[in-house]
Amino acid sequence: MDFNRYILPTRPLTESAKQVTGLTCRDGCLFLRGTQVETVPMEEALTSFLDYLRSFRKPVLLAAHSAMRFDAPVITRWLRKHSLHTEFKQVVSGFVDTFPLSKNLHRGLSSYSQVNMVRHFLGKTYSAHNGVEDASMLQELFNSWSPSQKSISRMARQGTIVFFDLETTGLRVTSCHIVQLAASCENTIFNRYILPGIPIEHGATEVNGLTVSDGQLFLKGELVSTEPLYSSLQSFIDYLGSFPGPVLLAAHNAWRFDEIVLRRVLEMCSLFEQFKQVVSGFVDTLPLSRKLHPQLDCFKQPDLVRYFLGGKYNAHNAVEDAKQLEELFNYWNPDNDDISVKSCHIVQLGASCEHLTTFNRYILPGIPIGNKATKVNGFTVSDGQLFLHGEPVRTVSLYSSLKSFIHYLGRFPGPVLLAAHNAWRFDQIVLMRVLEMCSLFEQFKKVVSGFVDTFPLSRKLYPQLDCFKQPCLGRYFLGGKYNAHNAVEKAKQLEELFCNRWNPDNYDISEFTYWI
Repeated sequence: MDFNRYILPTRPLTESAKQVTGLTCRDGCLFLRGTQVETVPMEEALTSFLDYLRSFRKPVLLAAHSAMRFDAPVITRWLRKHSLHTEFKQVVSGFVDTFPLSKNLHRGLSSYSQVNMVRHFLGKTYSAHNGVEDASMLQELFNSWSPSQKSISRMARQGTIVFFDLETTGLRVTSCHIVQLAASCENTIFNRYILPGIPIEHGATEVNGLTVSDGQLFLKGELVSTEPLYSSLQSFIDYLGSFPGPVLLAAHNAWRFDEIVLRRVLEMCSLFEQFKQVVSGFVDTLPLSRKLHPQLDCFKQPDLVRYFLGGKYNAHNAVEDAKQLEELFNYWNPDNDDISVKSCHIVQLGASCEHLTTFNRYILPGIPIGNKATKVNGFTVSDGQLFLHGEPVRTVSLYSSLKSFIHYLGRFPGPVLLAAHNAWRFDQIVLMRVLEMCSLFEQFKKVVSGFVDTFPLSRKLYPQLDCFKQPCLGRYFLGGKYNAHNAVEKAKQLEELFCNRWNPDNYDISEFTYWI
């Protein structure tokens, strides 16, 4: 079943486009090799295309030759322009680029242009650069190759992966300022320098070479041009919006640093909602590298570049870091299954306050529970039922669990601070993601003002200790074991540690609070 629409362009066709496609415009009409063709407005063509795609079994993957470098960015741009991209994402799950797929399946060919491959594999010539003929021949080619699902999955990107990096005034995720924001994707570079509002720490300067003097920013002694944070972030969102979406942002150690810092400043500038319309998630290449190459001893980006690409580079310059990370990623060529976006599901949500009230909900996850998680928390799923250490537990939906949690928090005198051990690097990120997914984050913010991470707090209060994991701290301060990795028990023990043993002052608490 074919689909075909002609659209009268709003700007003149270039001479090269005329020669390649045979299309010309004259007197407000479109002609194909001299014969007038019927045209429709762009919005009507796109709407009809969506209706056509809906007629197939979901999810739909759109395939084109050189899709990621041409077809996908162009159609995404026009869908966004006509406010149809959200509808499109409900029907289409991603793009398959048959150009790299052909290279992967048939190494050693002299040319991978579609015309040459049709000649080589099908023994045919055809009317190239006619949309219908190109699509029909590509389908015939694809069927003749009969690629495995793994090969297709490898080339089927759920949008575009953009590689980015931040240089900051320091390493404290809750308060550092961005000094350089850079990204790289398919030979396009984004780079902005931002004059920070706080001093650059000496350790950061030693690493990135950035200094401030007389209200100006210098890179290794050379003056650089800066832009305000807001306009830099707005430009970054515009840059990301130029790619076929949804966009995945990749960074080395993203989940523990870059994502947290970027998200904080986007929220501070009231740009996070706009950002979410373009970006669907973050990929952390640090755990990815460990998963792909467990035999290595070091997983720092400069060491990985040296090992896989055989060279050094200007590390801790955000542009160079992003470019090298993209090159590394392309060298590894991971499957989609390996490209882990933050996708864990909550199975238990527990809380405790003043030893008087506890909150506990079990949630049936929408994805399998990993073996490692089961070993730690004892949860399994069988026949649509959740079990804890072999015993069935009553579950409620994620949405109603979150609504109940917000109601529970609202019973306390506000504003509420939520405390968890390793909150900034795990609990906070997961909770905020699912709250946004369920459109409950605005309600949540009316009750909760921030997150306290007791992990760095414990390190500051008791630097002499060797272990700062919560079970170790419980053993040291409370002299006993507890049912670790049960959310309610963990929350109750953490409360006892915090209130009855450490009793930190407000200054210490504030230092390790992420305000929302």
